[in-house]
Amino acid sequence: MLGTQALGDVRVRRALAGSIDKETLNDVLFERDGVTTDTILPSSVDYYAAIDRAVAKYPFDPRRTAQLMTEAGYTRGSDGIYASPSAGRVALELKINASPQYESERAIIASGWRDVGFDVSEATLPAAQAQDGQARASYPGLYAFSTGLGESALPNFQTNGIPRPENRWTGNNRGGWSNVDYDRLIDAYNNTLEKNARVDLMAKMMSQVTEQLPAFSLYYDLSAVPIANAVRGPGPALYDSSGLITWNVWQWDWR
Repeated sequence: MLGTQALGDVRVRRALAGSIDKETLNDVLFERDGVTTDTILPSSVDYYAAIDRAVAKYPFDPRRTAQLMTEAGYTRGSDGIYASPSAGRVALELKINASPQYESERAIIASGWRDVGFDVSEATLPAAQAQDGQARASYPGLYAFSTGLGESALPNFQTNGIPRPENRWTGNNRGGWSNVDYDRLIDAYNNTLEKNARVDLMAKMMSQVTEQLPAFSLYYDLSAVPIANAVRGPGPALYDSSGLITWNVWQWDWR
């Protein structure tokens, strides 16, 4: 996500996060039936209280956005756009994959950012390029897309997941964030079996991510899964940290 000088300042990223109106996203995209979130770990997991205590939250607050931008050295010019003598105007591109839902999401977020003083242009990655690793990892600003849910998404932020020419643009860390503390924590997590210790490590990782904001968590992307009437047992994927509909498949039966 660090495509411009402004985005390299964590105060600017926090200002952007705090000027996203998630309730409007929920109203427009899901008729208020969606689930907004501050983290990739779902609130339905039994250890979520420990995660919730650790994550930084950015409620919609334009006044806080203005305060953060002032602290970062930016002021609004006569055109209403934030700028600084050293970095110039805060001009950002917000890109999405081609999709009616994502186009609505982009319009809401971009409009909100413009209202508070960011110069935001909107772009779409064509469907034909949606699976192109280089196209998805090479962009000048911010890129809104769906990603994994729960514990399986933790590797998305480690340094060795950054797509590069050397690895043929594979990996899900498309923002290119590199943090030695996060890398150390996920290495420890991958070598730990005891549940409480793993939860503690996850809480520390989510603290790092939500404090430094290599990405903004917005909402859980809803989808309908058709299931035959004779199948008993499937439940909402949010009930499990994997985000997979098959999380309790051993409890399913055919009647």
